[in-house]
Amino acid sequence: MDDLNFVDKSDFMFHRVSGKVTLKDDYYEIINESNLDFIWGNYYAFLNSAAITKHCRIEDKSHSSSLEQQSLDKNGFFAFSYNTDAKDLALISEYQAKGFSLDIALGMVRTEPMLTISNENLTLGIVNTDEEWQAVINNQLNTSCLAKEESVFLEKRFVDYQEMIEAGLGVWFYAKKDGRIVGNLGLFFDEGCARFQQVETLAEARNQGVCQSLVSYAGNYCLNKLRMKCLIIVAEEGSIASHIYQKLGFETQLYTYSFLKLK
Repeated sequence: MDDLNFVDKSDFMFHRVSGKVTLKDDYYEIINESNLDFIWGNYYAFLNSAAITKHCRIEDKSHSSSLEQQSLDKNGFFAFSYNTDAKDLALISEYQAKGFSLDIALGMVRTEPMLTISNENLTLGIVNTDEEWQAVINNQLNTSCLAKEESVFLEKRFVDYQEMIEAGLGVWFYAKKDGRIVGNLGLFFDEGCARFQQVETLAEARNQGVCQSLVSYAGNYCLNKLRMKCLIIVAEEGSIASHIYQKLGFETQLYTYSFLKLK
């Protein structure tokens, strides 16, 4: 575990609450038995590119026991992640040619406090009441664009988040405008680092500085008051969110590749 990269390490703290994370030689197996249809709750995290080659299917009947074939047969999908400190264009091309779809995210870090961003239209604070929690969950569901049957996954995730917060492993923050929550996010703690989770702004409140103000406020709270040594945030490459975080001084240290093949 000591050499596990910071993206996987912070991801795994959530998976251990809802499921099981097991080291298997050159990869980690993540399983959520209560939610086997949730792709990114049931996947493999490879430690190096050689492990990907080793465990992905070879078109040969003698290799029918590969992880790829097992997962396709059992779940109807094969999902895996891999983190590297430099873009691996050859890997991307190889597995896209093999029929995998791909998402690329940036693993970003900041160790110093951010400039305080004042926004007179916003009130920033910590979610405490049942009413505030319900508003947060409703906002997250409304902005997620998930189908009704898929929204159950998000609702279950928030049960886990609240359990972690009650155990002292995180804090949830809000941004209110005219008394209404228009933005929210969670920060969860692992070995002195704080990982941002579910950063969300209502559609009608975007482009008004809500995200910048909230990320700055929550991050500084963790660095200054809780004495965390670093902040971690993961964002889709090229997204508006990633540009906001870069402007706030977060630096990309890892590229996270998430590959998926459906049966």
